[in-house]
Amino acid sequence: MSDLVPLLFNLGTFFCFLATLPLILVLWKDRKSLRGLSFFGSLTTLLGVSCFMIAYILLKIWISFCLEIPVFVFWLLATIYSRR
Repeated sequence: MSDLVPLLFNLGTFFCFLATLPLILVLWKDRKSLRGLSFFGSLTTLLGVSCFMIAYILLKIWISFCLEIPVFVFWLLATIYSRR
């Protein structure tokens, strides 16, 4: 059972990473596209991703931590640009 938890975290984070790649490409092409996002929604998502990253460090799930970095960066930029 305990071996299943890191595997599920890695799998879930991999899917989040894959889902974020097209969003990063849109951001790369047109930064103004993020201005329509909700600041509260972006900030809340950023806080959630941050909590997951802290949990990955505490659980020593390094694959998930590394895959979550681009997701964190995207939501950080989304939060900054949605504020403007």
